Amino acid sequence: MEPVGAPTLAYARAAGAPVDAPAGSIAVDALAPRRVGELVFPITQAYVADVVTSKRGARGATGSPAATADWFPEADHVFPLDPSYEPLADPRHPEHEGIFAQLTGRQLTPLGKHYWRLARKRSI
Repeated sequence: MEPVGAPTLAYARAAGAPVDAPAGSIAVDALAPRRVGELVFPITQAYVADVVTSKRGARGATGSPAATADWFPEADHVFPLDPSYEPLADPRHPEHEGIFAQLTGRQLTPLGKHYWRLARKRSI
């Protein structure tokens, strides 16, 4: 997940190589990299299933990176999504929408499992 104002990995994946991404604000222009790194890009190609951009940034709706460990009690757990998680569900479920916005799939990627272990230990 990366913030909407600094979509460096999303732009690189769309182009198939690191490219300059637009800065979404003065703060992003001053603090965020213009492009994903040449060394990390091939790693993300191999281990990142998808990139999600969020207006809330990497911490997401809950404000805690450890929340992912709560959604995935075991590293091989499949998250049970149902229609109530869709942004257009009727009635709306804001908590489910926030979780859905942060999930890139129903299972963790190998890199996701690594971060799951770190989150379980409260190391991040």
